[in-house]
Amino acid sequence: MPGKSNNEFDQTVDTAVAVGHFSSLKRNIRNYRHKNLPREPMNSDFNIPEEWKTTMGAEPRPFMIFDSEQPDSRILIFASNFAIDILAKSESWFMDGTFKCSSNIFQQLYVIRGEYKSKVSTCVYAFLSNKSKKSISYGMINILAFLPFSEVIDGIVYLYTTTPVQLLPLLKYFDETHVSGKSGSPIFSPHFWNVHEIILNNGNRINNFCEGWNSHFNKLVGTNNPSFWLVIKCIQQDEATTRIERTLSESNTNNTLMPKSSKKNSLQNKLHNE
Repeated sequence: MPGKSNNEFDQTVDTAVAVGHFSSLKRNIRNYRHKNLPREPMNSDFNIPEEWKTTMGAEPRPFMIFDSEQPDSRILIFASNFAIDILAKSESWFMDGTFKCSSNIFQQLYVIRGEYKSKVSTCVYAFLSNKSKKSISYGMINILAFLPFSEVIDGIVYLYTTTPVQLLPLLKYFDETHVSGKSGSPIFSPHFWNVHEIILNNGNRINNFCEGWNSHFNKLVGTNNPSFWLVIKCIQQDEATTRIERTLSESNTNNTLMPKSSKKNSLQNKLHNE
């Protein structure tokens, strides 16, 4: 008997958001994760179908935001607009990588998490194809977070002189969105992500939040050296779970803040309309 189609599962996700059946969504995620997977690519030189570049839901939205398209050092970055908005509002960022469930053709899955309204959420997922000097150059971008704030510009200039040609588009993207900006201020100013002062003031330097997520995600994937498509499906599911948790949390907060008279009127209007 065939498994659920993508549309059927997408409707399940949106229904869970609408009616709050979060436990039902998690059960569907566990049942669905190993179904409908394409053939595993032999190496990192392969095409990604459009449906694997979007979020889950009845109205899929862009999810893959960067592809270096370099077979020998390919880098893929996934982040939804919803998650980027959370990251932009976050008080702290946490970054870490996992090797256990990064797939057979990518050596590491690197994540960036943001703390917003006392809750930490995974916002960015990056696949790194190898641990060579080229891929390590991507990780060097993170060093900017530990430089004194006044030296971040000097740091990005230095990276332009040392980064391999293949990775310059990624560095340019990071520079335009996080450091210099395209025409004026960047979307995510270094004020948001530079942790130099936090470290000097004995702030939280340990990625306990990311380590906890790594453990959770490894269980979600369920195997070492998994299929690339399985990992993509799992990060789509993780993004959907985050979106639902945040949506339900905001909804509960709004309901709590609503005056009793407003709740009563709302219920009466609903019953009248029915």
